[in-house]
Amino acid sequence: MGKVIVSNNKKKVIVVGAGGHAKVVIDTLKLMNREILGLIDSSKELHGKTVLDIPVIGDDSELEKVSPIDVEIVCGIASTGLPTVRKKVIEKIKKSDFTFAKVIHPSAVISSSAILSEGVQVMAGAIIQADTKIYTNSIINTSSCVEHDCIIGNYVHIAPKSIIAGYSKIGDISHVGLGARVLQNIILGDETVVGAGSTVTKSFSKGKITLIGTPAKEKQ
Repeated sequence: MGKVIVSNNKKKVIVVGAGGHAKVVIDTLKLMNREILGLIDSSKELHGKTVLDIPVIGDDSELEKVSPIDVEIVCGIASTGLPTVRKKVIEKIKKSDFTFAKVIHPSAVISSSAILSEGVQVMAGAIIQADTKIYTNSIINTSSCVEHDCIIGNYVHIAPKSIIAGYSKIGDISHVGLGARVLQNIILGDETVVGAGSTVTKSFSKGKITLIGTPAKEKQ
């Protein structure tokens, strides 16, 4: 799995969700030396089971038994389209004053001038270049690259092996699919989905659209 990063954060962690992305998150948290209390999931059939040796302790009512002073939350829910479910779950939990931990894999390369907001997840092999800003609870997934001077909005999922070229902006609650490319100086509005393998060569700032193909066009 790689070397362990010794974290100075003494808070324990609860992971929301018990699916595939939760497994990736758990592996990274272990490398960060974070103590995981358990997973919570709305599916009752998962309660009492384990994921990578971490118990599924129940649903979100389990959060009533712990304090935001002692525990941080990590969202283990990703997306294959608009990250609306992820956003809904996070915003519900934040009403109880919990904060969301940053999850940074030790193999990620992050510029010292990049800014990562609360709950940002940067997975294995990802690269974030100079003066880029990643806003709250966004995912920069495995082996993806966000080049210099980009802005990635809130609740965005940049899927594995995607590339966002310099000076581009991705709006809130958007999803850039597996292996997609966004060329330099592109602006994509909120709630934009870029299909897997697509290449975006011009801006679509209005948002709430799906883009597919090379060059990417709006799906009708």
